[in-house]
Amino acid sequence: MNNCIIFDLDQTLADTSNLEILRKQRQWNLVYDRLNQIQIDNDFYKVFEILRFKEYKIGVVTNSPKKYCLKVLEYLKIDVDFIVGYHCTDLKKPNPDPVLFCISQMGNKFDNIFGVGDGVNDIISYKRSNIISIGCLWGRSNNDKLIESKPDYIVNRPIDLIEIID
Repeated sequence: MNNCIIFDLDQTLADTSNLEILRKQRQWNLVYDRLNQIQIDNDFYKVFEILRFKEYKIGVVTNSPKKYCLKVLEYLKIDVDFIVGYHCTDLKKPNPDPVLFCISQMGNKFDNIFGVGDGVNDIISYKRSNIISIGCLWGRSNNDKLIESKPDYIVNRPIDLIEIID
């Protein structure tokens, strides 16, 4: 089977909340100097290992700049197949364009496509893209609103993703 999974970056793949004020102020050099303040659930490394073993294409779609995303993923030692950042498409999440662009750049012909995010805009974007939406409850987002957005699945921990993709 040919499968694909797309992750949101901030508060989904990585806890970047310590950098949020600097990011909002667009103080990118200070953000890059403080990448050591980013945290990741160690289960994600196991999740990525399993995804690679199962030959998943892995993408990241974020409303943050692509350069920032690249630096975060490099710092965390996470390898993905394609990244769509803020400047990559005219329309942003919750519009489906960034997700659809990511899918098209990774091959476009997948049996299953999953989207993982912590925010309502992530879920709306995935639904509008007609892919399987997974809401993650470990982000800082309002979990009640995330649940109300009716993702196809809800997970409490990154490792729970494995049960869904199997």
